[in-house]
Amino acid sequence: MLGVEQRLEQTGFKGAGLLRPESLRGTDLKALTLHQPWASLIVEGRKTIETRGWGTSHRGLLAIHAGLTVDREFCAENGMDCERFARGAVLGLVELVKCVSMTDRWIETSVPIEQLKWGNFADGRVAWMLQLVERFEVPIPAKGLRLLWEWKR
Repeated sequence: MLGVEQRLEQTGFKGAGLLRPESLRGTDLKALTLHQPWASLIVEGRKTIETRGWGTSHRGLLAIHAGLTVDREFCAENGMDCERFARGAVLGLVELVKCVSMTDRWIETSVPIEQLKWGNFADGRVAWMLQLVERFEVPIPAKGLRLLWEWKR
């Protein structure tokens, strides 16, 4: 299996600026669909832990897809303009580093306080530890699916 650097090299990634989506043609990647603003917060590098009720054995590159749903209540409570968020599109790439089954102790000792408002941190859920690789210069329209899905470029 190729590492992140090798997979990025195959896509033409140069490591600076925004990734041009056309450099990913012919590359199949796992993708995860999220509601907004969560998808944008991830590709902006602000949300580094995605919380789920399930884990995955997948590690490495993961495309972040913004679904059609926007959590308007969360946006209003946090002074976010709901209309600025792209929907129905792949926004960028992250590296899924690991999944951690959360315990109350782990949440207290390992989760940065600024991350707590971005997810459902509860005992028994799973923390997906993400590292931003790159956000796309222009979001790529795509229909999302539940769970992890194959994004064929």
